[in-house]
Amino acid sequence: MYNPLAPNQNGNDSYQFLMMSGFQKFQNLPGVFLKEDLQPLEVICGINMPCNFQVFPADVYGNQAGEIPLFQSKEHSECCQRVCLPASCRSYDIQVNSYNSGPFLQMHRSFRCTCLCCNRPEVEVNVVDNGQNLYAGKVVNPFYCCDLGVHVYDRAHNLKFIVEGSCCQCGVLCRPWPCESCQTVYFDVKSPDGTVLSNLIKRSPGCLKACITNLDNFSVVFPPNASVEDKALLTATALLINYSYFEETPQQKNQQNGY
Repeated sequence: MYNPLAPNQNGNDSYQFLMMSGFQKFQNLPGVFLKEDLQPLEVICGINMPCNFQVFPADVYGNQAGEIPLFQSKEHSECCQRVCLPASCRSYDIQVNSYNSGPFLQMHRSFRCTCLCCNRPEVEVNVVDNGQNLYAGKVVNPFYCCDLGVHVYDRAHNLKFIVEGSCCQCGVLCRPWPCESCQTVYFDVKSPDGTVLSNLIKRSPGCLKACITNLDNFSVVFPPNASVEDKALLTATALLINYSYFEETPQQKNQQNGY
């Protein structure tokens, strides 16, 4: 299993990797595993809290490689919007911080009053590593009649990836059930011509957590020869997919479970 934090005989590789900039870390990763943070106040009081993730390295199969997170994704949004608006419409800013080297990515989504094919949500992604502020591209959630998906555009506004998942999956049709198969949804990462390059998977947080929370985990396997900007955009893709299709308020989860 690939693990960039596994030490060599001198025990120096782990320390050197952690001290790299976010840009350098992404260059060496075949994938990432995003694990959503548990929010005790949300579980106890039913208050919809910001959605934060710990980002771990992943191997070529999308499995978490190591117990030390490389990045932390933190959502900044208004409480009123989190309470009153569906996650697919509300605005937010997400900052991805690299441990030991500060901010790495900045993601911004403006409020969109989305209705069918009109005014679809999109996220702009900027690389802010080492004080720079470079536009990397955007991720757009187009209208799909049945299936799930997003389109990824590079900084030149060219379509770079299409990420699509079928609606005929247990994780889509049987979402209220906490078992692993009912919490897992598979997406293909495709080139614009439809060639499958890699995958993105929405994964179960575990049966017990799925019973009492709306936590979601994601794994992203990066396509071969993906640039750092491509990897940043695909990481943002996982977050937009979460907000567009899987983010629920505690009240919505209780309604689905029949409470």
